[in-house]
Amino acid sequence: MHSQEGFTGNLNHNINHCHIMQEETSSNYSKKKPSKWNQNKMGAFWTKKKSNGNTFLSGNIVVDGKTIPICIFKNDFSDGKTPHFQAFRVTDQTKNDL
Repeated sequence: MHSQEGFTGNLNHNINHCHIMQEETSSNYSKKKPSKWNQNKMGAFWTKKKSNGNTFLSGNIVVDGKTIPICIFKNDFSDGKTPHFQAFRVTDQTKNDL
């Protein structure tokens, strides 16, 4: 990886080289057995920002073959005995609150 200070090469050449390496890595990855982390993966979350500036995680988990939409919020009232984050199932009724 090059820092901006040490970058002296042709930008188009480096972009093309990275694209080729990405294709090689992607094709090699598909031939390998999934890692234990990928085998145990239950879902994924993305960081979202509400209009009031608060951030939360939004994504899905898969339980018994069913995909469940979830939002995770930081518990601003955590006192050490309560969870630091709380997860909620997203339903048609709760979508409007996000």
